[in-house]
Amino acid sequence: MRSYFLFTLFLLQLFSAHSQITKTDASVLKLKAQATFKVEFITSKGNFMVEVYRNWSPLGADRFYQLIRTGYYNNTLIFRVVKDYLVQFGVSVLS
Repeated sequence: MRSYFLFTLFLLQLFSAHSQITKTDASVLKLKAQATFKVEFITSKGNFMVEVYRNWSPLGADRFYQLIRTGYYNNTLIFRVVKDYLVQFGVSVLS
C-alpha cells in the first residue's frame, strides 16, 4: 500500500511537469513507452536505475518516457534518497 501511494505521488509530479515542455517539443507528447524500459540516472553521488512496467500505469509510464526523451530530468537536483525505497527530485535547473 505504501509503495502504491509513493508511486501515485510520483505520477502526479510527472503529470504536473507538462507545463515544462515547450510547444516545439509537442510531438514528443504523442510517444508511447515500450512495455518495459529502464532509465539510468547518473548523479554525483552514484547512479541508480529505474525499471518501468507500462502495464502498471500506462499513462504514467508514457509521461515518464516523454519527460526522459525531452531531457526534463537533466540537471535536476535530487534532494532526498532512501535506499531501496524512494528518490525525491527538486526543480529542474535551467541552464
